[in-house]
Amino acid sequence: MTDLVGRSMQGVFDTLHSALVYAWPIGAVALGLAAFSFATDAAVHNKSARRLAGLRSRCVRPADLNDDARALLARAQQAKKAVRTSAVHRFDLIDRQHNEVSLLVRSGRSRKLCGSTPGW
Repeated sequence: MTDLVGRSMQGVFDTLHSALVYAWPIGAVALGLAAFSFATDAAVHNKSARRLAGLRSRCVRPADLNDDARALLARAQQAKKAVRTSAVHRFDLIDRQHNEVSLLVRSGRSRKLCGSTPGW
């Protein structure tokens, strides 16, 4: 009886060994692909973080502005919103593409505004 159990257990272990012999390269490749994917994702994230850190010195945050400049910024944002939400703009009765480009270029002419209020 023990011989029968021993042979059946030996058969199970032999089958498992055969499966692992053929399966481990697939697992190794999957692990390698996962590691490569993680490394490239981290590299892209680090590159974006470095680029953002380099741009911080070229940005102006609304909190950095004095009261007069903040009031002017609010008026400019309000004017831009008024143009973009106007009926003539919405129905393309005026040169919509020119307004989009002009408002974009003029609002960011000297230094970019970082962390500004929505709609800017």
